[in-house]
Amino acid sequence: LNTAFALIALMAGKYPNEEPIRRGIQLIVSRQLTTGEWKAEYATGIINNMTVTFSAYKFIFPIWALGMYAKIYNNPIIF
Repeated sequence: LNTAFALIALMAGKYPNEEPIRRGIQLIVSRQLTTGEWKAEYATGIINNMTVTFSAYKFIFPIWALGMYAKIYNNPIIF
């Protein structure tokens, strides 16, 4: 999830070097489960003393990063 956040920020900021972005995309693709989802490895946030998990985040941000990469770099993301 944090990798996806970082990639979205780098691409939105027009980071000039594609290589670290491509490696991050490869990491996201490599961690996708056979079910098509990504494992949530920890809680998404903390409010007061409680951890919070937003179930959709593990889908939204990796898919967003993959889609941004495909659009910006004209790459269908086939590794």
